[in-house]
Amino acid sequence: RVTVKDQEGEPFQRGFQMRAIPVGGGTDEESFDGWGWSGNGVVSGMPAGTYRFSLEARGFATQTQTVSVSAGSTTEIQMQMKEGVELSVKVLGSDGGANNSALVTVYDNSDNIVHQDTGGDENLFRNFFGGSGDGVRGIGSFAPGRYRVVAVDGSRNGDTWVTLEPGKAAVATVRL
Repeated sequence: RVTVKDQEGEPFQRGFQMRAIPVGGGTDEESFDGWGWSGNGVVSGMPAGTYRFSLEARGFATQTQTVSVSAGSTTEIQMQMKEGVELSVKVLGSDGGANNSALVTVYDNSDNIVHQDTGGDENLFRNFFGGSGDGVRGIGSFAPGRYRVVAVDGSRNGDTWVTLEPGKAAVATVRL
């Protein structure tokens, strides 16, 4: 069960999406998704284990927390939403053309994962509807600060750093 507060400590009065991904698993690991409204949400059906839990709402920084879940019990999580900066990523192949099949991971300045493509249906959807024709795709909103963006497509990979400033959307270009 998740309780979400706004920047003033009041219940977050918007809809939000939640995702729990097993820690230590590859991108093919099953994730558990849920949604919430008015400061409350639930993700159910998760077996015991440790998960990287993320909470997203349009225009707010993605919040992440590592959570241990025990069998047969309810785990309480409290998170606070903060206004964010929109980050988009453009992945280019060695030929300079857009690469929509690469998986993208975003790390904060402390090397914590704050976004990770999970592959599967998300990747399939992106391959068919890859965003704009120039390969730019929205990743999410993050707190202002410095981030490392890593793109991987098979044996090819690349990374770049981007600094997000309040009120300024950013596009990070990664070359494979």
